[in-house]
Amino acid sequence: MRLETGVVQCGDDWPGIFIRGDDAFALVQALRHVQCALPESADFYMKLSAFQVDGLVKLLLRSNTHAEGHAVDQIVHLSDSAPSTDAKVRG
Repeated sequence: MRLETGVVQCGDDWPGIFIRGDDAFALVQALRHVQCALPESADFYMKLSAFQVDGLVKLLLRSNTHAEGHAVDQIVHLSDSAPSTDAKVRG
């Protein structure tokens, strides 16, 4: 089974976001462009935002198996059964 990028929920735990490595690379490129466009600012919230974007870029880069710093936090074994079709859409 191939897990695709999207919202994933394990049992009764909070839903989270799974991002495939190939999608993560594209997001890194987009976020780097955003980082370049962020103005240098003394504003606390702009600095905090820049810090959070930088952290997200570093996290996404860890999914690159060929990069220095590649690390896996958890290994999850999925069953071969078809994914659940009882997806809930809230809007």
